[in-house]
Amino acid sequence: MTTTDLAPLEDEVRWFLTAGLPERAAIRRDPFPFFRRLRAADPVHRSAQGPWLVTSYEACNAMLRDERWEKARILRDVAATTGAGDGPAEGALAERIFLGSLVFKNPPDHTRLRRIVAPAFSVRAVGDRRERTRGIARRLLDDLRQRPSFDFRRDFASELPVRLICELIGVAPEARQDFLSWADTVRELQELGDRPAEALRLADRKAEDCRAFVADLVAEKRKAPGDDLVSLLIEASDADEAPLSPDELTAMLIILHVGGHSTTTDVIATGCFHLLTNPDAYRRLRQDPDLVGSAVEEMLRFDTAVTVATPRAAAVDVALGDRTIPAGEVVYAVVAAANHDPDQFDQPDRFDVERRDNRHLSFAAGRHFCLGAHLGRQEAVEAFRLLAGEHPELELATDPATVEWQDSLPHRGLQALPVAWRR
Repeated sequence: MTTTDLAPLEDEVRWFLTAGLPERAAIRRDPFPFFRRLRAADPVHRSAQGPWLVTSYEACNAMLRDERWEKARILRDVAATTGAGDGPAEGALAERIFLGSLVFKNPPDHTRLRRIVAPAFSVRAVGDRRERTRGIARRLLDDLRQRPSFDFRRDFASELPVRLICELIGVAPEARQDFLSWADTVRELQELGDRPAEALRLADRKAEDCRAFVADLVAEKRKAPGDDLVSLLIEASDADEAPLSPDELTAMLIILHVGGHSTTTDVIATGCFHLLTNPDAYRRLRQDPDLVGSAVEEMLRFDTAVTVATPRAAAVDVALGDRTIPAGEVVYAVVAAANHDPDQFDQPDRFDVERRDNRHLSFAAGRHFCLGAHLGRQEAVEAFRLLAGEHPELELATDPATVEWQDSLPHRGLQALPVAWRR
């Protein structure tokens, strides 16, 4: 594929990679036609901005499982951006606190951090919380039955995981707004491009607040440990040959909140949107609620909450598809595009709640496979089992074309989802 052939696509690539551009609105609303064009033209594509974009299933899957790829740093040296001069970069604290979790780490740090936290997210540990998940979901939906219309994203898809993750971590529900603000900062720091100096200073101030909050929480849990995640992490860390540092523990709790709340919110809200805009699929699920497991997997595949996996850099020159990625260059696996690759999925643009052999990449793969996959799946399954089996039909309370999507490179989700109970 020549540069001339790719020229019409390069503008779309720039829009896709750059937050805040007005031209990005069309891709934000429906990115899949763009993914289809890029995958057909150049499935391993070096963008004019620098990062490579990988859009085929085969190449994404191979990359995510290949240990020659390392997590790449994505926050620039803020001293260079803000003119801070000598001394510590102003953004160093925000990067350490918000991007210092195992999600952004390479071995051996990744291995050590995952070893400490993994037992809390095992299939057995998550299964023990199933009844609690179902109970919270049922109470939320019973309350919402008293209202003819509501914002499904805000009032249910967000409330269910935030209540569960606050319980799991061991923080009061009143703290959720602080966690949501810190989670937004994690997302903002993953965007490409220069950031205003004031935005970076604000990120640092949030990092200070976050670190102070966690320090107080840890002190409280050391005095009176419980069965919450903070207490378990403290115990596991103290017993480990390489215990967590205060900043590592803070980063761990923030990223668990991002994954346990923000991402799950988007999975449930976006999944509901596609059910309501695909009435045959919604009807089929209501006829047979036992399809809920395959329906949730299809929601995850069809419109994943994580558009691109966290960036990797080649540790050595690596062949990928028909290209060779030079050592040190940054690559994005566009898992949302891979999940619509017709070479892997039959009729990939069809929303099919009965789809079988649905090996999507929405939880990544390899050593960075999502730690919270079992928990996220369980929350979505319990939510849609109740919606399909115990409640009247929902319907959109707005034109689907007017629904607004978040402006984010790594994440995809709705701003709101107005719904009503069908009479």
